[in-house]
Amino acid sequence: MAEWLWAIATDKRASRPSSRSSCSTMDSVSSSVLKAVPDWLRNATLIFVVGSPRSGTTWLQSLLASHPAIVSGPESHFFVSMRSLLQTFEKPQDRKLGLSAYLSPDQFYEAIANLFLQAIAQLDLPAGDHRVFLEKTPHHSQYAKYILKAFPQAKFIHLVRDARAVVASSLRISQSWGRDWAPNTVDTSLGRQIRAE
Repeated sequence: MAEWLWAIATDKRASRPSSRSSCSTMDSVSSSVLKAVPDWLRNATLIFVVGSPRSGTTWLQSLLASHPAIVSGPESHFFVSMRSLLQTFEKPQDRKLGLSAYLSPDQFYEAIANLFLQAIAQLDLPAGDHRVFLEKTPHHSQYAKYILKAFPQAKFIHLVRDARAVVASSLRISQSWGRDWAPNTVDTSLGRQIRAE
C-alpha cells in the first residue's frame, strides 16, 4: 500500500494493490500503534457527566470515580471535536456526496463508537473490576443526540447549578488559572451557560 501511495505522490505509474493486501497493511499498522479495546470497556455502562462549565461536573466526576467499579479519565472533548463530521453526515444531501455516500447511519455511528472506545483504551486505566466508564466533558450536553446514536444505552448526568454561582465562578477564575478559556464578562458567561443547558 505504501509503495502505491508513494507512486501516486511522485506521479509514477503503479498498479493499485488488492483490497486484501491494503486491509492487512492497515490492520498491522493500527494493531502495532493502538492498544486493543479491553472486553470490559466494550461491555461497560457509559455515563456522560455534562452541564455548564463551573457547574460542579469535575467535583461529581471525582466523587463518582472513587467507586471501584467506575473508571474515568480527563475531559475527552471527543464529540465536540467531531462536530463538523457529525453535522455534515446528518445534513440532508441532494446528491450522493460525503461520508453518507459511503456509510449507512448504522455503519457511521458504529465507526464513531469504535473510535471513541479506541481512544479510551489508550488511557493508562487502573486495573480492577470496572463496569462503568465515566466521561466528563461539560459541553457534551450539546451532543447528546449524537452520543445516543453511537451509544444507545448511554446514561447522562446533567448538572444544573444556580446561574449566579456559575457566572461568579467563571469571572473569578478568568482572572487567574482560567484566563485562557473562562469567560470574563457576565454576558459571555451566561451565553455559554445557556448553550450548555
